[in-house]
Amino acid sequence: MQALDYLKTKHDRDRPQPDLIFLDMNMPAMTGWEFLEEYRELDIEQKRRAVTIMLTTSLNPDDEERAKSVSEINAFRNKPLSREMLNELLEEYFAD
Repeated sequence: MQALDYLKTKHDRDRPQPDLIFLDMNMPAMTGWEFLEEYRELDIEQKRRAVTIMLTTSLNPDDEERAKSVSEINAFRNKPLSREMLNELLEEYFAD
């Protein structure tokens, strides 16, 4: 997956490391859970301290419980991602 390849590359001013990752549970190439399995294997420098938000259309409470048990997931939100939700997340995780 391109996102994992990007995270594995050397980062600098021209290729900054992401501070925020939105992860869809039902991506076309791999599920969010599959992404997380590979993401966990990255070096700490490759992951840095990116905030990871899992987005879903699922109403299954088991999905949210599972997400809460994964340390790499900072938040679990239902789609669609709105401007209001984005502002709340930015304030929660990036406000000084």
